Amino acid sequence: PIPEILFDSSRIATSSASMPDCALILIELISSCEMPELGSKVMIVYFEPSDMPQPNKSAALADISRVADSRMESAPASCKRSAPFSEKSTTKVPAPQTSEFAARVPEYGYVVANHDDANTMDALKGIDRPLFTFSLDQEQADCRARDLTWDKGLPTFDVIIRGSTYAHVTLHVGGEHNVRNALAAAAAAYILGVPGSAVEKGLDGFTGAGRRFEKKGQFHGAMVYDDYAHHPQELRALLTMAKGLGFKRVIAAFQPHTYSRTHELFRDFVDVLKLPDKTILAEIYAAREQNTLGISSADLAREIPGGEFCPTLADVTERLAQLAQPGDLILTVGAGDIYLAGEALLKREP
Repeated sequence: PIPEILFDSSRIATSSASMPDCALILIELISSCEMPELGSKVMIVYFEPSDMPQPNKSAALADISRVADSRMESAPASCKRSAPFSEKSTTKVPAPQTSEFAARVPEYGYVVANHDDANTMDALKGIDRPLFTFSLDQEQADCRARDLTWDKGLPTFDVIIRGSTYAHVTLHVGGEHNVRNALAAAAAAYILGVPGSAVEKGLDGFTGAGRRFEKKGQFHGAMVYDDYAHHPQELRALLTMAKGLGFKRVIAAFQPHTYSRTHELFRDFVDVLKLPDKTILAEIYAAREQNTLGISSADLAREIPGGEFCPTLADVTERLAQLAQPGDLILTVGAGDIYLAGEALLKREP
């Protein structure tokens, strides 16, 4: 986890739990306040993290610098996605120092960082720009949540900034990662001068990004949702949140994304895919790759108690139809075309 958002005119960089939700939340907050001039100034830029584990913070910061170089231009407030960086391209980029990244934020700007993430804070040591931190519960952070409660999996909390209540919010998306996304957006909004009332209104109106725990419909009494999660960390956040929503069972149909990622993070995928009550594995989505590793989702299924492998999306749809019961939550998960299995399932509903 490293800084992932750069605001062009305001020059604010921030890190958060997931993207693009934090950026979309901030846009919602800006549109909710009576400061229309912000909408014409702020541009949000983010990048997809490398497919492979990336312990080298300097290499990670190289990604940031490349994105910053290509996106430093004025634009209306909108979320612009850069091309993903592969592990191969990342390792070829000369590793800049943290100060080089900090230099992309002018002296009047801020870096907003996740105080709870050790990697983020370590990457920003010695930064010579104002640092504004957010946290779930650490009092030393500039922005934190207080009196966090949950009702049917949805959080309500106060946003506390430097000891004072800035906003009281209830989110309509679940999971601690979305609390962190909201805190990151609230922190950036505070720096931009957005009033707390607009933060409350904006967060109340945020219902999530497309393919981020997106409600698709109902089949035989089971709720069907779709999510883009495709890294083990994203999967853990999603499945942990889903397990806390009170459904009878959580049934996950997961489609791994690329052979190389599945191979390199195999044990991590096995561990996290044990969380659902039932796990269905679609075949790996190749994307840009050829299967030179001889790996299959069937290899994952064999390591997961009760896991099942379905070689085609039609097979996934059929198996989900057989499993669905009233009170279940069915999740189609992955960055490929796994959502088509859920959509085909819903077409069967009379």
